Amino acid sequence: MKTSAIIFSVVLLLLSTLLLAETCDMRIDSIRVDADSCKFELLIRRTDAWDVGLGKIGMLGQCDWYFDFNAAAFGANEPFYDSLNATIKANNLDVLDYTFSVQVNVPQLQVKCVLEGTANQGYDPPLDTWDTLLTVIWLIDDTGENSGITWDEINTGMQDADLEEVTITYEGNGDISLPVTMTNISATASRENGVSVLWEVESEVSCAGFHIWRSESDKSEFKRITTQLIPGRGNASSSKEYVYNDKNVLDNVVYWYKIEEISTEGVSSFFGPMSVIGVSPIPNEFRLTQNYPNPFNPNTQFDYQLPEDSNVQISVYDILGKRVKVLLDEDMKAGYHHMSWDGTTENGRPVASGVYLIQISTLKDHLVRKVSLMR
Repeated sequence: MKTSAIIFSVVLLLLSTLLLAETCDMRIDSIRVDADSCKFELLIRRTDAWDVGLGKIGMLGQCDWYFDFNAAAFGANEPFYDSLNATIKANNLDVLDYTFSVQVNVPQLQVKCVLEGTANQGYDPPLDTWDTLLTVIWLIDDTGENSGITWDEINTGMQDADLEEVTITYEGNGDISLPVTMTNISATASRENGVSVLWEVESEVSCAGFHIWRSESDKSEFKRITTQLIPGRGNASSSKEYVYNDKNVLDNVVYWYKIEEISTEGVSSFFGPMSVIGVSPIPNEFRLTQNYPNPFNPNTQFDYQLPEDSNVQISVYDILGKRVKVLLDEDMKAGYHHMSWDGTTENGRPVASGVYLIQISTLKDHLVRKVSLMR
């Protein structure tokens, strides 16, 4: 009887220990090269309820994270962290009780987090949801070398606010190099082509292709304007000039452009930005492009062009000719325009899978394209 009670007590103790275990996942994410610098994000998520103590609920405490890296790529350049991302939040309030530092001890990079003071306000990593803790920015000495950024799990430690150890599961590692050597980028405007974004590469390494991003300010959010990847050459040691004509622009508006290079491993590198004053091109024919993607789920997009100012109606019909939704009904300027459909009705309800018709009409012309929705 006593033996059974002891065994039962031990089992309860083990179960309670497991229940009180404090664990989290951490990963290296969004490793990218912007011109001559490398950036990567440090993400975190709790995987259980952290202990309560000192009036704090599961707060992040003193922490050190170490990473091995390829010294040939970075040398002894002193990296730093992005303070905008490092100002972590709790309860929608800025948390000012933390100090971050980043330093190099070849061949390791150390990211240090110190909890200052004893205030109850602190950062509680979200449960089962990834959150960006900070972004490390690092100048590159040799863009031809791989970064070799990997977790050093032996020297990585984390504590909660009560100085209790947190068990970490590590995900993600980085091993990238600058995929293209960019020698010239520019943007010019003309009545024929709108804005022409040009870039010349000296060579390419595992280059899948390019996307173009645009903004109306160098400080506002850039949005991708290419729907399909502009193909790269994979591996090439010769130079090549690329050009993309952005015809969806207005007269006398300043546009900013970035070029995104995507490697065959899916790693992005951004070049730019550069600015130009837009010149709206005038097409010589009325046209509606095929939607992309097609089939789609749930969003698709398409372009249309007007050789003159006109009232434009764009509607979606089902295969029986019943109107599903009016996408546009207004006066439009001559030029190149962009439109999308989210697969919903006028009331915002999702439509069923099937074939639909997109019709564009002006006072003089109308065109129709079949589109396929697959849910």
